[in-house]
This record gives sequence, structure tokens and C-alpha cells, in this order.
Amino acid sequence: MAFPAKLANVKPPLPPLRLALRGDTILTRPRFNKGTAFPLAERQSFGLVGRLPQKVNSLDEQCDRAYEQLQARDTPIRKNSFLQSLKDQNWTLYYALISRHLKELVPVIYTPTQAEAIMRYSHLFRRSEGLYLTFTDQDTMERDFLEQTQGRDASSPLPSTVVLTYLSLIGGLDPAKSVSVVLDVGTNNGKLLDDPLYVGEAYDQFVYPARPQAPPTLAPPLEDFGVSNAYRLLERYRSDHAVFNDDIQGTGAVTLSCIMSALGVSPLTSSSKPNKLSDQRYIIYGAGSAGLGIANQLRDAMVSADSISRESNSKFYLIDRYGGLRGEYWRPRSESWDSSKKGLLDVVEKAKPTDAIKAMKGGLGGKLRPIIMPLSNPSRFVGCDGMDVKGKEIDFKIAECNNALIYPGLGLGHPLSITSNHRHDAYRWRTAPRRTITRHPRDGDSANYEGASLLPDFADAPRVNFEIGVAVAEQAVELGVDEVREKAGEKVWVPVYRDYVFDKEGFQ
Repeated sequence: MAFPAKLANVKPPLPPLRLALRGDTILTRPRFNKGTAFPLAERQSFGLVGRLPQKVNSLDEQCDRAYEQLQARDTPIRKNSFLQSLKDQNWTLYYALISRHLKELVPVIYTPTQAEAIMRYSHLFRRSEGLYLTFTDQDTMERDFLEQTQGRDASSPLPSTVVLTYLSLIGGLDPAKSVSVVLDVGTNNGKLLDDPLYVGEAYDQFVYPARPQAPPTLAPPLEDFGVSNAYRLLERYRSDHAVFNDDIQGTGAVTLSCIMSALGVSPLTSSSKPNKLSDQRYIIYGAGSAGLGIANQLRDAMVSADSISRESNSKFYLIDRYGGLRGEYWRPRSESWDSSKKGLLDVVEKAKPTDAIKAMKGGLGGKLRPIIMPLSNPSRFVGCDGMDVKGKEIDFKIAECNNALIYPGLGLGHPLSITSNHRHDAYRWRTAPRRTITRHPRDGDSANYEGASLLPDFADAPRVNFEIGVAVAEQAVELGVDEVREKAGEKVWVPVYRDYVFDKEGFQ
């Protein structure tokens, strides 16, 4: 079973939902609200006669109306706010609208607009969504978590609502089966503390209390932790949970895939002498959790693919915020790096990189023609764009190195992979995505390369993540290919309205 373009048209119809909700109760529940799409029979059954305009709209008609309203918003942050309001009213319409305009609206609900929305969270806050667990309530955290997830069929706590949106929209995970968890560990940011509208006030206190009664599908993702905590938490829980750090593993995997695609069409590549990962010199400007995650993924891949080990660290130059060449990637003394602060240009002149990640404008001159990946977030911090580095001979189409090409597929693949030892298998999932999204083969014909994107178009993200979900399941369990794909297809959630039947004993 390949991923169909319109999965809703081939999935067997789901049985009607039996609900014990009526009137305002069903209209104010975004999971069940259909708005003007409630058919006349359901309006009678659920006490909605006279509560809605007479005309019954199709989901397509509702999407057209909502898109027209969206277009009236003149800035990305206002569009983001409109879509959040729509989600608070009607889940199905929200997901259906975005799925119809995926490539256009993803930058509105996620990077780069989401970074601004997060910074203005206290001022844009409208309605509580998910769970808010605070440091001051750590003694009751276990009880609070279990009480709020009871009856919600929650299978995975997620670090933010936008991650849940991506898992549902692109990975096909039913949004009713996951819950967003905000861990409020406080702040020392004076600007936030002085803001009268600030709504805020730890991770270990959450994960361990949640374990004893947690479902076997518990798969807590980690996101936006500082580099020291990010690695500590990942190592601490990897043997007990299917834990995944998007900053480290997600960014690392999609960057590795992009570099492998680039090497496949590099002018140095030929059928007689493939351009290998271990042939490159990498400068990573920024050595936080994402920078180190990229370096570790690249190193592990070259150790596996090119059978090198001891010299692999020497391929990397990681520059931290203080201008140091850091961590386990310290340069050997024989290279005579002094202890003074190093700028990007200093390292470029000495290292002569073939790959520059998070590079700044002006840092890569001369005859060097490296692979350049400006990955800074928010986008206003990016030091160069495609116009700064595009080639003269080829009109390159700049790829979007977006983690959403990977992690929704991991979310789909995880519940397909539950076995008695699934937690121990889970850490190896990170090797599955790169085979799926690498666009060009390692032995590609560079002579015929005409500047195509090195990664799949984001409009194709649902298909890509379906394949990643299948790859994860195939890697984690001993199932036949056909069986895995069939199971994956059955699990995919699509935003369509289900029929409702009123039942006093039904879902409330």
C-alpha cells in the first residue's frame, strides 16, 4: 500500500461516534464541533435546531470560507492567531484547511512565525490547551497528570501544541490520542517578570512520576532544552522510554539527509569515486543542542558508512557562542590553535570547510564552494539566504531543512512498533529517516544536476512522513513489509467529519 494522495477516499468509513453531548456542549467542544456542517438529522438529535444557520455546508465549503477569512489578515502573526482561534472552535476544519494549503500555511503555524508567537505567548493567550505542570506543583504532578489524561486516550505527551498539530497534520496521528504538556520551570528573564500579562511561573519530576501508570505507548519528546540538560535527559531516559529530542536528533537527521543529497550531486562525485561523508570538513557555527546533534549524527553516519572511527571527530570545527572550538570536538594541539576567541572567518581561513552549517554572510569567500546551510531560528537571525550564495552557473532551488520532514513520521511509527523491548529499540529510530528523505543517491550524476532541491518539497511532507513511519516500524519489529504498510495505513488519521449518533451512555 503506497501512501495515497487522498487517503480519506480509500480508508474504510469509520463507525459513527456515540455521543452524550447536546446543545452548547457539543458546539463548544472543538473535537466534535462541525459548525454549519452538522446535517439536519444530527441537528435534531443533538438539540441544535435554531442554533445554526439553516444551510448545511460541506467541509470543502467551510474551508473556502475560512481561507477567505484568513487572507484578510495582513501579517503572518495575525494569520497564526486566526488559525489558533479556528483550532479552538473546530479541530476538523482547522486541520482540513491547513492540509489543503500545506506549503503556504506551514510557515504560518510553525517556523518562522511560531517563534514570534511563542515570544508573545502571554499577550496572545486565549484558551488553555493541553496540560500546564509547574515547578511549584511538583508534589502533585503525578496526580495532576493522571487525572487530566484519564479518559482522553492520551498516548504521548508532547512539548507544544504546534508539535501535536504537525504530528496530526503530517504524521496522521489522531489529535485526541495525544496531549501537549507545558513544563513551566520558571524564568529569570527580567522583561518577562516585569510584564503584568506574563502567564508563567521539571522535567525529571514529570517523567518518573508518569511512568508507573503510563501506557506502553508513552513517548515523551524533548524540545528547547539547553544543551547540558538536553543530552542529560536523553541519555537518562533512552533505556526506559521511546524518548526523542527534536533539537538534537530531528535537526541532526534532516541535516544529514540534506548533506548526503548534496554529496550525491557534488562536482567532486563520480561513479568511480563517490564523494564520502568522511571526505568532508565541517564547520558548525553554533555548538548548542542542535549544533552538537548535527555533528553527532554526521559522525555516527560516517563511522557506519565509511568505516572510520578514531579520526572522525577531527572532521569537525564547532564554534560556540564564546568563539571556542568546543567539547569532544576540541582540535588537536598539533594544529596550533591558540586560546583566544575565534571568529567564523578565522576558522574558515584555516579549516577550508566543504560544509558550513549556520554560516554567516561573508564567511565563505575565495575559491571555496562548500555546502552552505544557514539554519538559524528565528529566521531574522539567519546570516545569509539563497540570494547571497546562489551559483552563477546553476539556478539552485534552496531546500527547506525542516524537522517536520521527520518527526511526524516518528510519531506515526512509534505506536506501530510496540513490542516487549520497544523502548530499547527506539533510540535507533533516528537512522531510519535519512534513507527516506535523502533525495539524490550517493553515486548521483553531478553532470546532469540542474539545481533541484536537495530535500523533498514540503507539500509532499505527508507522504514522506508516512514512509518514515513505515521505515521506523520495519526497523523496530520483525514484520513483513506488506503487513507494516497495511497497519500504517489503518493508523493514519485524516481530518474528515464522522457521523454522530446520540446516546445517553455515549462519550461525554
